[in-house]
Amino acid sequence: MLSLQLISAVLLVAATVTLAQVEPLSAINTPGDERAVSVRVDSAGTELWVTVQTSGSERMLKVYRLSNGQLLPLAPPPEPINIPSQPWRSARNGCVAFPLCTPSYGVFVSNRLVGGKDFDNDLYQMRYHDGRWSIARLDSVCSEWWDDTPSLSPDGRLLFFASDRDGHQYGRTDLYVSRWLDSTWSRPIKLAISTERWNEQSPYAAADGYLYFSTDRSGDFDIWRVSYDPSTGQTVGTPEPVPFPGVNQRGTNEGSPAFAERGTLLLFSSNRTQHGDYDIFAYRRPPQAGDSLAVLVVVRSRVVDWLTGAVEDSISVYRNRPVQVRDLASGELRTATTDSEGFARFPLPLRPVERWEVTAQVHSPRYVSSRDTLVLSSLCKDPPVHTLVVWDTAALISPRCVQDFPVKNVRFFVTGYWCPTTLRYAPWLPCSPILLLDTCTVVTYEQPVLVCQENEIFRYRLIFIPPRVELIRREGSACIDMAEARGKGELFAQDVDAALERIINSMTSALQAPCVQRAAAEGKRVTVTVTGWTDPRPLDPSCLYTGPTIPTHYGVVRLDTRDSPYISGDSLVGGGRIAFIRSKAGGNYLLSQLRAYYAAILLDRLWDEFVPAYASLKARDQIEVVAVGKAVSQENRDFSERRSIEVRVEVPMPEQRVVAGAIPVPGSTVVLCQPQCAEH
Repeated sequence: MLSLQLISAVLLVAATVTLAQVEPLSAINTPGDERAVSVRVDSAGTELWVTVQTSGSERMLKVYRLSNGQLLPLAPPPEPINIPSQPWRSARNGCVAFPLCTPSYGVFVSNRLVGGKDFDNDLYQMRYHDGRWSIARLDSVCSEWWDDTPSLSPDGRLLFFASDRDGHQYGRTDLYVSRWLDSTWSRPIKLAISTERWNEQSPYAAADGYLYFSTDRSGDFDIWRVSYDPSTGQTVGTPEPVPFPGVNQRGTNEGSPAFAERGTLLLFSSNRTQHGDYDIFAYRRPPQAGDSLAVLVVVRSRVVDWLTGAVEDSISVYRNRPVQVRDLASGELRTATTDSEGFARFPLPLRPVERWEVTAQVHSPRYVSSRDTLVLSSLCKDPPVHTLVVWDTAALISPRCVQDFPVKNVRFFVTGYWCPTTLRYAPWLPCSPILLLDTCTVVTYEQPVLVCQENEIFRYRLIFIPPRVELIRREGSACIDMAEARGKGELFAQDVDAALERIINSMTSALQAPCVQRAAAEGKRVTVTVTGWTDPRPLDPSCLYTGPTIPTHYGVVRLDTRDSPYISGDSLVGGGRIAFIRSKAGGNYLLSQLRAYYAAILLDRLWDEFVPAYASLKARDQIEVVAVGKAVSQENRDFSERRSIEVRVEVPMPEQRVVAGAIPVPGSTVVLCQPQCAEH
């Protein structure tokens, strides 16, 4: 067993540990050259495959297992991967690459003869099956020149490597990419960042969307990075040195980058040593939001509205309470405490796919926590977030499967307008966001340039007046209060954004209700009603609906068209052809319908994006969203507080059945991210 000197600073799997500087991995470094390191993650944990140059030009692979902060040497890969040198020829085997999504496929470098002919270094694929490795030369990728330092994209669909096939006469190396075509690798294409002036080597395709590589653009070899297109592998944008202090060092060479531990630990090779040999070094970058699973814990309960006496469902965050996560494969148990916003955070898994069971500790027998199973991965592209529901038993057991989520005292709409006032969720809006209308006044133009400055007769002066956009108020739009939008719109948006977040969490909990899950399992449809409210004051007779013509059915959203003679067929005509005054309540009924319709489409898009159970039901055609307009005042409320919405979730229920026994623990299986790996 080799004790790792950097246990507390480098390879300890603890999110709170941060390297202050670059450190060598002394446990695996030898007096020879450690040219490269790669990471392989299997069911037993993490392996480091190190390319060691022992004597002369001979290279071989050594393997170490990372276990509890220590590196344990494993048996070196046997033939056919490591092959012995011959008296007349040194064997060079190494620079292996594995995709993050599977440990059973890799690509490595070897200089073995092909049909008795020496092609210098070539790329070989390696497959693990029935306890042994088999190899094959990648004939579709290799050339008769030097092909080396491969890297596989996280999903195994792209193969990057370095080659001097186009620059061997100048001693120059470039980077190439090949795509997996179901049964073979495509013809390699040179990357756009390859230049005729500098060398590019040792690429590494990371899960963060960057291609890391080594280049001598600054004089010696340093590690740089550039974005790449995950579908084609082609680089995008301008390369830059990695922004990690201490990794690149003037006067020494750095290369062969690779990431371990969910992308938080950068490993690389450098000759910054005392004797100028190459060793493996490590740098741990500071923690980022994407390194963790965020579990938002909310409490579902039932409350009585003091004004109306109605019983309503409510949702609130669960602060300062323990949350437990259990790895269903290893049984490992971890605990974190929710913060003031109700979030508990756990480091992402090391393996490509893991299943975790998450539950919260409740503070009273009156409450019961959901016990959810999460499917997630170390390759999550976006920071995963899961909402865990703690149920008040009064809300968990209901004789009718109806859940109401009214939004009180939130001004969802500017006076006279039908599009929700949101900034955070504006990209999901089906209508023109009133707070972003000023972007329509931006003018793009080219600054004119003088052809002549002067001549023997004249001097020339350019007179240029930049164009501007004139705002012309549309006929019939006078009811939309732009002064209110400019004066109070951002305050409205803050409240609306917070309310939308609560509505998203409310839908997450609503679909976990036992009666809903039972009905869904029986193939029944869940009906979601979105109600839009308006003010009681009448609209001016000149006010028109100036928005686009809208269909009464939009995906799963349906507009309730009762008492709407102005709706012809299956659409509501827009473009200023329908006056609000044609509807009831002084025009407010049509306005409330429009508000409900556009809010319903917005919510449908948000639930589809952020609530996996909703997306699943929608894919099975078991969700219907009905938009209902109600021009009814909320008595004792100020005018500006009556422009809100309400959400109801219900399913058809048979006659009430009494079930004896304990309350069943609710829960569901949620796939947060499950990468699709290429089948090699």
